[in-house]
Amino acid sequence: MPGSLVDRGRAALSGAGSARASVSALGRRVRAPGGLLGPVAPAVGVPAAPDDVLVRDVGEVARLLPRSVVLSTSLVRGDVGTLGWTGRMYGVGAPESVALVRVVPPPRESRASSAARLAVDLAVDTLANSYGGDDDPAPVELIGTDGQVLLRSTPARRRRGDRTIRDVSLADGTVIAHVVAPAGTHGPWEVVPVVGAAAEPIRADPQVLHPSRPSAARAWRGSRELASVRTEGKERLLTLGDPRSDDEALLVWSAALSWWSGTV
Repeated sequence: MPGSLVDRGRAALSGAGSARASVSALGRRVRAPGGLLGPVAPAVGVPAAPDDVLVRDVGEVARLLPRSVVLSTSLVRGDVGTLGWTGRMYGVGAPESVALVRVVPPPRESRASSAARLAVDLAVDTLANSYGGDDDPAPVELIGTDGQVLLRSTPARRRRGDRTIRDVSLADGTVIAHVVAPAGTHGPWEVVPVVGAAAEPIRADPQVLHPSRPSAARAWRGSRELASVRTEGKERLLTLGDPRSDDEALLVWSAALSWWSGTV
């Protein structure tokens, strides 16, 4: 067999081997986490969910709350499930988060309990209908960089005529503030302290923060603005003023968490 023919055969085999290797490498890339056909890549900059709850008193929590800053807020991209979390998570601060806001998904329920809950919702005049939102109220958590919950805002159990729409608590369930709606269908919410009775309530705009909606809201006391969120281009900025006390810082964040809560 002529040597040139052998060389051409070897070159063809080598080319075929390289092609197979390239196809194999491409397959691995598209099936890798974050690839076109692979699972969602793990989220970056999100701490793992802790196994144990760290109990902090109200003073410790207040000292850990971000304040006197302008922070970008954005939906965390990537899989948070591998880190032990569920629901939507928002990074607060860029490029490195100083905290996280987590919108907790509703628990799975049986068909019977779902029907019962729907009957109750239809029987009670909920404030959600008054504000005309299209998102269900959801628990919202402010999470520190260590993965521990600093504050938790949850829908309050309402009775007819009850204006309290959310309760804000520490990680151990100690309620520190109530978010109260006006008697009518419009007007600002009031964030009323439960602890630190010397602190006066603050007011906040009712608002729904969602990635698809440009929005603006603020919290204030008297003529002094304490916090605001505004959308500038594609970036959403959370501005926190300088609170005059730890009690005020807790109320400001109680108001801010309500903005991520869904309808109310």
